[in-house]
Amino acid sequence: MPTSKKVKNKKQDTSHFIAILSAFIAIFALHILLIVSTPECEQGLAGLFCSEKLVLNYVTPALTVVAVVLASMLVVSIIPVLKSAKRFRAIILTILIVVATVTPAAIQTNILPYSLSTIKCGGLPVESFTVIGSSQYRLPGEDGYGINPASEYTMCTQNEAEATLAYHGREQTKALAEKGRNYLEESKEAARFSPEKVTYELYVPNPNIYTIEDLRISEIHQVNHSFFTVKKNGNIIGRVREVPSSNDYNLCAYNNPAERYCTQIGLSSNGSEIYREQNKGLRGWNSQYAGANIGNTGIIVQSDIDQDVIDLINAMTPYKD
Repeated sequence: MPTSKKVKNKKQDTSHFIAILSAFIAIFALHILLIVSTPECEQGLAGLFCSEKLVLNYVTPALTVVAVVLASMLVVSIIPVLKSAKRFRAIILTILIVVATVTPAAIQTNILPYSLSTIKCGGLPVESFTVIGSSQYRLPGEDGYGINPASEYTMCTQNEAEATLAYHGREQTKALAEKGRNYLEESKEAARFSPEKVTYELYVPNPNIYTIEDLRISEIHQVNHSFFTVKKNGNIIGRVREVPSSNDYNLCAYNNPAERYCTQIGLSSNGSEIYREQNKGLRGWNSQYAGANIGNTGIIVQSDIDQDVIDLINAMTPYKD
């Protein structure tokens, strides 16, 4: 008889635990359903209560209290069940399976973080999100408000949202400024000329006669082109580009008489032929560029005066740091 009564008590304890667990799950599910449907108050289960203010101010907090009470009862009711190891293991296994199945999906879709924030805030939280690097927020009831996988729900009030996003805005401004400074430094370094950055020998005019300014390189089609401005007696006489002699950008790289052709304008002191390239454009033929090849280097001078080009080519010497 005592054994029969003991078994009966164990069954009752287990039944109480399962009943409370079921009630807790049902209340929690109802809570989430209300949270999901409240932003569109006329639709879903929240429509049974509507208005939205009633749900936010009374129903959701009340369900939160009920869920907390049931959670406490759940803890108390599980103690007698511990005496029945087999049933306890079965129940725990079931709970673990449910949690393992539901939790990842709830986290990934933001339902769980949204629900926890609702409990923390005692109402619907502020939705914060980023659009093209700019932090923004939506309040409950505004168009687009709801559970979105890309949003966050860590703030409860508009004042908190404005203060937090203002801080983030300042941090973003600092980060952008730092990024801009880094970009400028990287650009300066990329444009700085050094012999190891090019595959040809750089030539510059005799420094006793000419001065050069703004020596830099620029990568074009994976080849570094060198650029500098040449002055004589303080006046600009030409701008120079140097490339590998075999490069497609080199002077007279191809000959098409209908569009482009080259004419020889002289010889350098070492016997290199100096050419002027004629190009046909919308306004007719023009010839801004002239130059010559020295070794594996193509030297292109932007100048309209043949003699200036010839003198400049004759004054070219290998560059030295």
